[in-house]
Amino acid sequence: MINLLPPIEKQEIFLKKKLKLILIFETASLIFLLVSALIFLVSNLYLGRELSLQQSLLSQKEVKTSSPEAAALLLEAKLANDNLQKIAAFYPDAKPFFPVLEKVFFFLPEKSYLTNFSFHREGRVNRAQLTGFAVDRDDLLKFKEGLEKDPSFKNVSFPPTNWVKPIEIDFSFSLEF
Repeated sequence: MINLLPPIEKQEIFLKKKLKLILIFETASLIFLLVSALIFLVSNLYLGRELSLQQSLLSQKEVKTSSPEAAALLLEAKLANDNLQKIAAFYPDAKPFFPVLEKVFFFLPEKSYLTNFSFHREGRVNRAQLTGFAVDRDDLLKFKEGLEKDPSFKNVSFPPTNWVKPIEIDFSFSLEF
């Protein structure tokens, strides 16, 4: 293509193109700065509100923990811990029975529940007597079979009175572990 424009007009067209490019670059830079400023402003407002909210929550927690009720609760917890330490010192070689209860609850059917638990130690034998409620005889039978299969339980004993009623059974049993 042949350009028949005089050199002065060619230079003016070139300068206009440069000015357009500079104007576009400046406009884009200005828009970028405005958007950055808005993002900074919004994040500053958000973080300021979050900070004031956290400060108010902290001050409310401090008021709650400095109240007389909280101090009394802390004192009661300390006394309970002291009593537990004294009991643990009195029975140094006693085994906890919570794992036994966990195993019993593992075998307990879904709609059944225990109502009473008593624990006796006779020499080296630990004996527990439990009472509870079962919906029907099948659930109670599954519960008994599960306990008998567990090797940590010995002498699982369900009295014959547990099997008299077919539904809504108040049962009792004893076991050794």
